[in-house]
Amino acid sequence: MKRINCVWIAFAGVVLILSGCATPKEDLLEEGHTSMTTDEITELISGKTYTEEGWAVYHAPDGTYDMAWIRWVDQGIPEHRWTGTWWVEEPNKLCFGLTWNDAQRCSEYYQFGDQISRLYGLDRKDTHRSQYKQGNLYPREDSQGEQ
Repeated sequence: MKRINCVWIAFAGVVLILSGCATPKEDLLEEGHTSMTTDEITELISGKTYTEEGWAVYHAPDGTYDMAWIRWVDQGIPEHRWTGTWWVEEPNKLCFGLTWNDAQRCSEYYQFGDQISRLYGLDRKDTHRSQYKQGNLYPREDSQGEQ
């Protein structure tokens, strides 16, 4: 009987500890972030290149994207590029159609001043509006690329 009581006490302790943990979304809202609207997300990314940690993705106004690993493209190795489609879903999601595996990925977008935060599952990535530059900064050699 004592063994069963110890198991229940341990289980109750774990539940109490986990119930005190906030999700990344709850953290964002508590910090004062607000959900971005579909129009705000579209204005943020359409016709712009987003750069981060060695890669860049250009979101064309026609709903296509062109992603590049910058260090390889800068060295003239074009096979480190991917294309696909992007779209915005209510209430605050930016989604990508991935051509290399027929999958789709969506991230929720939140803002607080000039800070933009993306949630992909439990992963949180904080960025800044300045990381979104007008035009295609890494156009393909075989395309016109929008400047």
